[in-house]
Amino acid sequence: MKHLTAVIADSAHHNLPLVSTKSTAQSGLFALEWTSLLVEQGLNKCTDIGKNEFQRLVETQAILISIIVAAGNSKRTNKSYKILHKTWQSSPDMIDLYGNAVSSLPQMPYTVVLGSYFLRYLGEIRQNDLIDKYKVSLLEVFIKVGVSCKTQPPLFMLEEARPLLLRIGHNEFREQLLPAMQKSMLRNPEIILQCVGKILNSLSLDLSQYAFDIGKNLTRSW
Repeated sequence: MKHLTAVIADSAHHNLPLVSTKSTAQSGLFALEWTSLLVEQGLNKCTDIGKNEFQRLVETQAILISIIVAAGNSKRTNKSYKILHKTWQSSPDMIDLYGNAVSSLPQMPYTVVLGSYFLRYLGEIRQNDLIDKYKVSLLEVFIKVGVSCKTQPPLFMLEEARPLLLRIGHNEFREQLLPAMQKSMLRNPEIILQCVGKILNSLSLDLSQYAFDIGKNLTRSW
């Protein structure tokens, strides 16, 4: 498990900075299938040293998914989720394993993508308590890389973050997300304005009570 994980991880990191294409997305999909097989079939059989590679394997999956979705092909994107869905339901231990692993991933756009997919799965199996538990750290990552950023965040990340944003409550929006957006609209309006629109469209909240604050900051940004 350790050696194969290293090979796939090196390849994923090599392709991450590149522009995703049909070819790289398909290669990423093949690699994602291999990583899922390693988790489903190899995790229980490997040594403790091999099991220590699990965190690296999950990060590799996050990178591969980002490469796939960045290419903009809905068929491959849906396929990538189905692969993970199969892995997550393969054992009762997978939810805790992945929940802890995703919460420990670095603050990167690919963490938001994988984390949002994980929340989507938890929603499908109606594990609302776990959603509340794991969305806390994921929201912090999203704000860091998607709102309080100095460069344009990947648009695919904003789109794939919908399972997270749909589950944001009024307190989280009012105390965390809105203040971060307000600061960014003042500091980097040319970067954040398009992102703000996508974020607001993905929320399930009634935003009427925030209309004045949002509008005021939008006006200042022009």
